[in-house]
Amino acid sequence: MTQDGKDELVRLNVAARELGVTSQTMKKYCRCQLLRCEQLPSGQWRVRRSSLDDLKKSEGIPDSTDNLKSPCVYFVRCQQFVKIGWAGHLRDRLRGVQTFMPWTLEVLYEHRCESEAEAKAVEVKAHADLSDHRFRGEWFYDTPAIQAYIANLKP
Repeated sequence: MTQDGKDELVRLNVAARELGVTSQTMKKYCRCQLLRCEQLPSGQWRVRRSSLDDLKKSEGIPDSTDNLKSPCVYFVRCQQFVKIGWAGHLRDRLRGVQTFMPWTLEVLYEHRCESEAEAKAVEVKAHADLSDHRFRGEWFYDTPAIQAYIANLKP
C-alpha cells in the first residue's frame, strides 16, 4: 500500500523478478486472473502489490528460488493423483500447473539432475516403471507403489 492507502501498481517485469518467473508467465497469471492486474492503454501490464504479496505467500508453491533453477524430476500430489514431470525451473513450472488446478499442489519430491537430458531420462523411466498406476498422461494414482518409488529415489 502507498502512503495514501491505495494499492501500489508494480511493473510486470519487476513483479516477475520478485516471483522468479518470466514476464510471459506473469502475463498468463494476469490473463487468467491469478493476480489482480491492469493493462494500460499503452498495452503494458501493472500488477497490484497486494495481489503479488498474496501469491508469494500461497501454499504449495516454494517461496525461495534457491536451488530451483536446475533441472529436476518432480512428484506433485493433487488430491488422489500424483503428477510426475520434469522442469528446468521448478518454481515456474509449479506456478503454471497450479494456475489450472482448483486444489493446492503438494510437492512430494524433487529429484535434482545434472542436465535436462538426465531429467528427461529419469522422468521417462519413472513413467515406464509406474505405468500400471497411470491415470492419464503424466498423472498417476497416488498408491503405495508411487510412494515407495519416491522413497527409493531419495538419497
